[in-house]
Amino acid sequence: LSYVEFNPRNLEKNMKFSQAEITQAYTKPEFTNRAEDEFKARKSQFDQKEQVKAQHILIKFKAGDAASEKTALTRIEALRPQAVKGDFGALAEKNSEDPGSKSKKGELGYFSRGQVVPEFDTAAFGLKLGEVSQPIKTQFGYHLIKVMDKKAAVSATFENFKNEVAQILLARDLISQGKVKMEEAFQKGEDKAWLAKLNLNWKDSAPFALSADAIPGISSQKVLDSLSDILADNKPHVMKDGDTQYVVKLKEVKTVMSTDSKDQKTADVDVKQRAQSMFEGWVQNFRETSKVEINPQVLEQ
Repeated sequence: LSYVEFNPRNLEKNMKFSQAEITQAYTKPEFTNRAEDEFKARKSQFDQKEQVKAQHILIKFKAGDAASEKTALTRIEALRPQAVKGDFGALAEKNSEDPGSKSKKGELGYFSRGQVVPEFDTAAFGLKLGEVSQPIKTQFGYHLIKVMDKKAAVSATFENFKNEVAQILLARDLISQGKVKMEEAFQKGEDKAWLAKLNLNWKDSAPFALSADAIPGISSQKVLDSLSDILADNKPHVMKDGDTQYVVKLKEVKTVMSTDSKDQKTADVDVKQRAQSMFEGWVQNFRETSKVEINPQVLEQ
């Protein structure tokens, strides 16, 4: 089988629209009004919080071990004069025990309030640009912190983020066109355009026997139960299983002859049983969903 698998909830952030498409969307007053409302609802996400860019040197100690803690404090205190007057980055690269930042000369990048442990947070945001802290104790050990840069908080405006909002709404609109529109697009051979918009690609399952209890690569019982319909034609079938959406189509059918007559007989029985099971399921569904009406005029004749 060939298939596409995706979670509609995760598509918004993956889809990309051109500037021309965004500009065209904003020619419609209704879309602009929706975008302004969306921005208001999401404004806190777009607001830039106060940020600090910092380096640090970490010397670890064993929790609850007074001797280990004292040794770590002595080491960090000895490093501070060098950190103040010398090359903080080179000192961090040589002495820091933080594996994540050691190779980056102690650099942690930018972070907002609340993104690091409280003691580190308070110290970093309380320092002036270029200032080195006193030894700061946290659950990780003792730190020396140097502030490299600061960014003030900035309140977002719609004009600055209108493109980002448009991306969200255009993605949502495309996704919400639903199963029927998607089936039309795939059946008309317009799947390339859809997949490009959704940032998705066709995948192929590994070959599998009709008697198999699962489809390689597709962990959906609903797709497996719909196999007879999928095999009946070469059209894409759109279906939903839980939060996951599938588009599935037949790619190839092969008849494989076994050299072992016993294996072949077993395979034939399995296929027949599977086919019978599929047929019985279809009949049951037909009985449940069909309605028989009797024409009195026909009976009178």
